[in-house]
Amino acid sequence: MMKPITLKDIASALNTSVATVSRALSNSSEISEDTKQRVVEYAKTHNYRYNTVAKMLKTGRSKNIVLIVPSLDNRFLSKLLSLLERQIALIGYHLIVMQSHSSPYIELECLESCYYKGIDGLVILSMGSGAVKSRLELMVQEGMAIVDINELYGSMVSSFVEADWRSELEDRITTLSKDISRHIVEQLN
Repeated sequence: MMKPITLKDIASALNTSVATVSRALSNSSEISEDTKQRVVEYAKTHNYRYNTVAKMLKTGRSKNIVLIVPSLDNRFLSKLLSLLERQIALIGYHLIVMQSHSSPYIELECLESCYYKGIDGLVILSMGSGAVKSRLELMVQEGMAIVDINELYGSMVSSFVEADWRSELEDRITTLSKDISRHIVEQLN
């Protein structure tokens, strides 16, 4: 198994600096198009993959947002997941889904996992236990972007979850997913 190629390896092969290679791969306007093209071609030819952990340490961002829901066996929540994933991708983030299986204990475990893994944002349809609310408050105080769907859209979500699936709900769910995404973006900036 070959050792993965690094920025330093690319810089050495192309007789340039690591900073130039990094900027070229980030499509920086400080780097000439010719240099960008050489760096990108070399990186592709040698199967370069950027180190997401190093990028996270440098930028302080994981580019991950977590959605915690009781279960995905509900048509509303499945549709919301699908649309929200698209909205999150449009802003350059990845959506990670966790299910609490309607257990406040599991929901708290999900929150703890999110807290210690350095996610950038959280969207939650909470069961509403006191311990969960306390943990959410702490995470907000520490600057995490959080959208509590129940808090913002409680009665609307309840009617969606309990309703029979109808095509007219799709427009309302689309609007909801865009609104949730907008709330996360506002907090991230």
